[in-house]
Amino acid sequence: MEIIIDNAVPDDIPEIAAIEAESFSDPWRSELFMSELSRDMGIFLTAKKDREIVGYIIGTEDGCSAFIDNIATKKSARREGVGTALMAYFLLGLPKTVESVSLEVRESNIPAQGLYSKFGFKEAGIRKDLYASPRENGIVMIMDLERKKGSETIEKMDDFFAARVDGYDEHMLTEVEGCREAYAEMAKLVPSDTKSLLDLGCGTGLELEGIFERLPHISVTGIDLTKEMLDRLSAKYPDKNITLINGDYFKTDFGQNCFDTAISFETMHHFSHEMKIGLYKKIYQALREDGVYIECDYMVETQEEEDHWYAENARMRGEMGIPENEFYHYDTPCTIENQIKFFLAAGFAKAEKVFQMEGTVIIIAYKNKGDQ
Repeated sequence: MEIIIDNAVPDDIPEIAAIEAESFSDPWRSELFMSELSRDMGIFLTAKKDREIVGYIIGTEDGCSAFIDNIATKKSARREGVGTALMAYFLLGLPKTVESVSLEVRESNIPAQGLYSKFGFKEAGIRKDLYASPRENGIVMIMDLERKKGSETIEKMDDFFAARVDGYDEHMLTEVEGCREAYAEMAKLVPSDTKSLLDLGCGTGLELEGIFERLPHISVTGIDLTKEMLDRLSAKYPDKNITLINGDYFKTDFGQNCFDTAISFETMHHFSHEMKIGLYKKIYQALREDGVYIECDYMVETQEEEDHWYAENARMRGEMGIPENEFYHYDTPCTIENQIKFFLAAGFAKAEKVFQMEGTVIIIAYKNKGDQ
């Protein structure tokens, strides 16, 4: 079901207050929410699914900075991307003069901190005993919006990952919401009769750990642009049947009817629609007739979010004079609906979402209808 983001109105307050009451031990009163509707420089947004309010975000901006006062998701709609959609829409709507956004969060609220970190918020300090019921410190988090002034740069893809290889595993497992769970889920989804596996953008091989536990004798071909990442993967699995290719998977020949299953994990959200469809056609051809492709990637809920990140990427590449055919690291996530359309355009008989935790999504694409 699509998430619809809109400005809050007075009739929304009872539903918003109910979500607040189930989310916080010291909830705001309805009167306070009502007053937020008319506050100067205030931002008050709701998220709806099938006309039901499933979340909200409240904040302010004063021209050069913004503050997020409150954000909550209905319990029954958590881990469905509601918080991600609200945060993205809030940030996208800020004036270009806003240079930073700040918020406060309980020390114990690890899921919320993970969401904020995904958007670039960093811990800036502690406010002792900020919260009551129960009493707890608050973490102050700030996100720099220098991107709005056009002063930032982006790095070459292989340089970006080579520089971060030492902390890559910990980052993916502890800082990217949903990835730890998605690694385990992907391992379960690989068909049990898989003998040969193609792993695109295999990195350090985190996704292979669970797969090798289930299928210890599987033959894996891994492709990645960064040699330093492949060296870590090779060291992890010295006794496994692995062929590693240090190269560009857009240019590498996968062959035809060679693999039972293909996978990728958090690597496809850097490329254009056209590049993805072309790559998916290659994957389709490389799979055997009963093959499946399992993709885990960072995806967004709305077309507005997708359009924004692609526009930002184009702007920065233009400012830096980067040719279209060179790989630079910048996240350009697509909506789940568009990803499914890409698979179908590439020839897959069916594609379906099978897992989602915030922006981390897994889709399975079936080469033939009989494989489902």
